[in-house]
Amino acid sequence: MKNRILSFIILAAGMVTSCNTDAEFSEFIPTHALSTLVKSATATCGSETVVGTVDNATHEIQFVFVNNSNFSDVAVTLEYATRAIRKEGAPEEGQKLNLSAPYSFVMNNLEEDFTHTIAASRAQIMQVDHTQCTVLQLDTDADYQRTKEVDPSRCFDGKHMSKKGAYGEVAYNHFGWMMANPSKTPERGNSFTFDAGEPMRLSKIVFWPYWPYENQQPAVYELYAYTLSGEPAQTGEWTNWEKILEVDDSDKWQITKNAEAGSENDLTVNGTVVEFKYGELPEARYYRFKMLEELLCGLRYGHEPILVGTYQLLRALGSRALEIQYGRVATTR
Repeated sequence: MKNRILSFIILAAGMVTSCNTDAEFSEFIPTHALSTLVKSATATCGSETVVGTVDNATHEIQFVFVNNSNFSDVAVTLEYATRAIRKEGAPEEGQKLNLSAPYSFVMNNLEEDFTHTIAASRAQIMQVDHTQCTVLQLDTDADYQRTKEVDPSRCFDGKHMSKKGAYGEVAYNHFGWMMANPSKTPERGNSFTFDAGEPMRLSKIVFWPYWPYENQQPAVYELYAYTLSGEPAQTGEWTNWEKILEVDDSDKWQITKNAEAGSENDLTVNGTVVEFKYGELPEARYYRFKMLEELLCGLRYGHEPILVGTYQLLRALGSRALEIQYGRVATTR
């Protein structure tokens, strides 16, 4: 009798084990709501192709074109999430849409339906309000000092010299600093940071030197954009700063070195002009100017201090950079 009871218990245990094993290999796949329904978007209007901005929280897709304003025939390609359910109006690959007005379609996230919209607009260049621009001094920026004549606000006061040696046009005011000496101030660099007042995509930026290629002025410099939201860390680490521009103005010394005082030329009138294409740059509120090399009386020096006899030569950046002619690209319908 005991053997029979034991056999029953073993058999019952075996049956239970067998059922659990079958459950492990069930083909049932639990479902859950998808948070991402559209992964990416591109559109072509005429010969211009742009990458769209997809917001899966608001279910909006935006395309911004630079060269087109007629959006009646736009080829749209959306990359959908693998398990997303396409419903009414969901575009096929390369489908032509009339985006003269927002286009709507429906997607399902495995639990409920959501209406998505696709809209197109043309980029518009707008002037930045320079009264909202300010210069910050992060811990690794240049060790500049504010004086009556040297002040960061001079970068955004709308003034520059239109002629060689016309210092009276700017009342001898400028912004600059003595270049960092690595042996004495290793924590300092040769950069400054500025707040543009609001997030924007730069369209154009113009650099004017204080000395129009007569004494010290930037030769090689870079511009960076802060890619995160919020303010950059006061400690000044370069993490999350994206380089968007490098300029080499070394050869421009030749333009003005033989010009007479008071004469005009393209450089003194127009400065160094850099233009960007929409979509090439991140949207950013904070930017950082970093000088790599400078010109001193037409000679080019690198970052390290130059020894002249027994004297250490500290180079100054006398620059009226980032003047009034830079703007942002905004979207309008």
